[in-house]
Amino acid sequence: MTDTTNAQQPAAEVHNLDPRTLLVDANIRTEIKLGKDFIDSIRDLGVLLPIIAVRTANGRVRVRLGNRRTLAAIEAGQPAVPVIVAGDESTGTTAEIERIIGQYHENTQRAALSDLDEVSVVAALFDLGVPAAHIAKRTKMPKPKVAAAKKVAGSELATAATARYDFLTLDQAATIADFEDDPEALKALVTAAQHGPGSFEHVSSRLRETAAERAVLAQARTRLEESGLAIVDRLDWASHLSSLRDADGNDLTEETHRNCPGHAAFLDLEWVRPATADQDDVDAYQPVAVPVYVCTAPEANEHISKYPAPAGRPQAAADPEAAKAERRTVIQNNKQWRAAETVRRAWLTALLARKNPPQGALGYVLAELAASHWRLTAKIGAHELACELIGFDGKDALAAAMNQAAGNRAQVIALGLILGAFEDFMTTDTWRNPTPQDRDYLTRLTEWGYEPSDIERTVLGQEADS
Repeated sequence: MTDTTNAQQPAAEVHNLDPRTLLVDANIRTEIKLGKDFIDSIRDLGVLLPIIAVRTANGRVRVRLGNRRTLAAIEAGQPAVPVIVAGDESTGTTAEIERIIGQYHENTQRAALSDLDEVSVVAALFDLGVPAAHIAKRTKMPKPKVAAAKKVAGSELATAATARYDFLTLDQAATIADFEDDPEALKALVTAAQHGPGSFEHVSSRLRETAAERAVLAQARTRLEESGLAIVDRLDWASHLSSLRDADGNDLTEETHRNCPGHAAFLDLEWVRPATADQDDVDAYQPVAVPVYVCTAPEANEHISKYPAPAGRPQAAADPEAAKAERRTVIQNNKQWRAAETVRRAWLTALLARKNPPQGALGYVLAELAASHWRLTAKIGAHELACELIGFDGKDALAAAMNQAAGNRAQVIALGLILGAFEDFMTTDTWRNPTPQDRDYLTRLTEWGYEPSDIERTVLGQEADS
């Protein structure tokens, strides 16, 4: 093994050199990739970390560390870059070995910024008065990422979760910030994140619906309590005014019972369609808190049941426990279905924004058109939901896009017409009475990467994801 080295290396020199004059011919990377964001940052800020180089025997400068920075500076049109010329180039086998090992460690022993680091960066810039748009421009972070980082920075719970759970994404941590005052929601979201992004989206959607319902109930409770009405927990049907008469046999109402010492109410939640909404628009239904008026002590206040038991037999339950349990199940499952629908349609929107169709899409489209199922023929003419999912403002825009789309994109749009038609028939009744078409539809979505929720798994005949 022979080396040709200088016994005395000259001191390192710092220069500003034209990057086009630097030699980048000795590098361990087989392919040097320059991302647009990287080039843009070099164009905006210049090369922040000096390039390390050596001087060759003929006086040229050869890059040792910083080939990507050099090439990006050339691409960005920078006239000069900072270069530390560490000395003269050594030649020979040992020197080449040291070059390769040095470049390997320089490229592999780097630690990327963690999500928490990025949150700190964004928070510090906001504290200094830098607007979100400027942060995105200067850091090259996407605007949604800047917004998520700001949201996490403003939440102690989300910041702590980001620091503790390295599997959480920044977007997931931002979702956790929405439940700052709900530790139980944090537990549910963290567990869901461990199961995968699909599970997290379903759980967060359900939690948002629950939070919205709680807000509706809280507002209604405040209004009723301010009016002087006593609010109690849910009571059995036998205490409801609708099941009672007064001692003279008159039906009890909220107005006639108001002066009774046992006058009270509990709040029930119902989903109501606004009068202005389309009758077929399932998404228009909104949670409304409804007071159910009761007497807390009907016997003591001499009220008579409308449903007395036959002589010699105990009173029959007009609202048996089994029926109440079934009603609670229906309410909860309907809530889960609506939450899942939000996630599913967001996933469909992302799927239909792609340039290329998922595997087997063309065959699926042709098979469904050939089958001419009534659901398809009933909805494919209007395309309303399909246009919404694909992102077109009505049928005319859809037709124009289909006429101009290239082959693969045209397949995606055609797929959207089929999926939109079937999706339009998915309602809260689907989980109770799924048809073969419902199962086939959800099965196809899961084959293309959709992660079904627990309630959707029941339609597919699968066990809930524990």
